[in-house]
Amino acid sequence: MFGIIVNPNAKKNLKGKHGPEDLQTIMGKRAIVRSTPSLSRCREVFFEFYDRGVKVICISGGDGTQHLTLTELIHFAQEQKLELPLVYPIRGGVMNMVANEMATRSGNPDTQCKKLCAFDEKICPEPGAKGEAGHLPFVTLPVLKIEDPQAEKEMYAFTFAGGILFKALDQYNRGPRNLRSAFDLGVRIVGGVVLQNHWFDPTPARVFAEGKELPFLENLLTIAATLRKLVLWFSPFAPADKPLTDDFYGYCLALRPWEITKHIPSYSRGKRKHERLYNQTTRELRVDGLNGYVLDGEVYSRKNGYQARITAGPQLKFLQVK
Repeated sequence: MFGIIVNPNAKKNLKGKHGPEDLQTIMGKRAIVRSTPSLSRCREVFFEFYDRGVKVICISGGDGTQHLTLTELIHFAQEQKLELPLVYPIRGGVMNMVANEMATRSGNPDTQCKKLCAFDEKICPEPGAKGEAGHLPFVTLPVLKIEDPQAEKEMYAFTFAGGILFKALDQYNRGPRNLRSAFDLGVRIVGGVVLQNHWFDPTPARVFAEGKELPFLENLLTIAATLRKLVLWFSPFAPADKPLTDDFYGYCLALRPWEITKHIPSYSRGKRKHERLYNQTTRELRVDGLNGYVLDGEVYSRKNGYQARITAGPQLKFLQVK
């Protein structure tokens, strides 16, 4: 059985489309669909899902929804000493990096739910029948664990970003959050390398990789991620030697904008090296920075600076629907 969590504030759900009633109609007895307009509602929903034998939790929302809901789910499972269920991300926001990599690069909540029904019919012809999650196809991917003394508890996400991306997304959140704004944001980021707007002023930060301080005191961009590909065409990480388990991609760019202008394609695809670029897998990053950072599209402002320790969190199992 599937349990579907719908964030009614996500981009694709704001206009009343793809709401809980719509998805419940599509899924019928194959799913329990619940709306979580606030994080406080998540715990109640998790109790219901576990009590009713849900094997796969589907999260309908963008990257920020995935990050916030999975943080609550991981803490809930740890506190209750429960095994984490399989997860399936449903596209619902302007940015859908998690869904793009772990589910599908196109579609909407309705089409993905229809695909789930077709998949479930093959696995379990009788609607509502209980099956073993171990029999379902899945792939694993770790999340990042982010420890920040200014946060109430550890947070879990697939990407951490400081520098350019924090400045850009902080500005993006102040305006209309829609597809056109997201496209304009991407253009401004790329164009900013050439025009050198204020986003590309170096940001003072100290970065430590596995306890060793990197020799860059001002950075354009700092990233930690378990996703190989980010927004648009950006996949800046050097290839890993093995599947990620207790490590993740670490990236710290300390070049000036004019130094990368001619090489944007190669830098954005992880094909270029430089003495002021740290780009390799690591088990721990500690960032002492200014202003704030972004977790999966969710902006965390820190006016007085921050200290964030990033390590690999639990391995999540993602349902593979074919």
